[in-house]
Order: sequence, then structure tokens, then C-alpha cells
Amino acid sequence: MSNDIGHDGLIFEDGLPFFIDHDLQVDDTGILIIQSTIEAGLEKAVVRKPFYEITEFMTDDTDLTYGELYSVAHALEHEAAKLRELAQLKEDSEQNVADLFDTDYDQPA
Repeated sequence: MSNDIGHDGLIFEDGLPFFIDHDLQVDDTGILIIQSTIEAGLEKAVVRKPFYEITEFMTDDTDLTYGELYSVAHALEHEAAKLRELAQLKEDSEQNVADLFDTDYDQPA
């Protein structure tokens, strides 16, 4: 987790600071969504975009080299592995707590 070091940018040079936060979600149909929350002053906007739009843009971009595509794919695999590891730690922890109290652990679907 990174530390908050202030605003993420300025709308105008020496102007209004803005903040952007991103979240990954999976909708009810199984589509990975990037939700970005943008705050500037008292205004706040939420933008939801399916992740596949990014990959479609990349596949349509003829200027990308195979090396760049491999690099992005490798980085995504690395991030996926970190999420899987965290999920496994949480699942193992919940299973261990259930074992301590001699109860059944219902694994989420």
C-alpha cells in the first residue's frame, strides 16, 4: 500500500488539485470493471469501464511491439499472482479459525 503524498495532479497549471482512486470489481456477469473516482474541489465523479476495453485498445494499436505486449502481459500475471496469494492467505486463515472452534467452514462461491 502506498502512502498518500497529496493530490494526483492539477487541472490547470498552478490550479485546482484533483485526486483519483481506482478499484477493480467484477460485475454480476463476470466482467472485470475498473472504477475510477475523481475528486476536484467539492466535485466528485465516478467512471466505470470494463477492463476489456483496455486490452481491445492494445490489440488494435499497431504501434505496440511484441515486447511491449509481453511486458504488459507479464506485469498483469505478476499482479494476478499477488491477488491469488492474498486470497489464499485469507481463505487459509478463515479455515483455521473455523477449525479452532470446531465449526464448519463454508467456502464462498
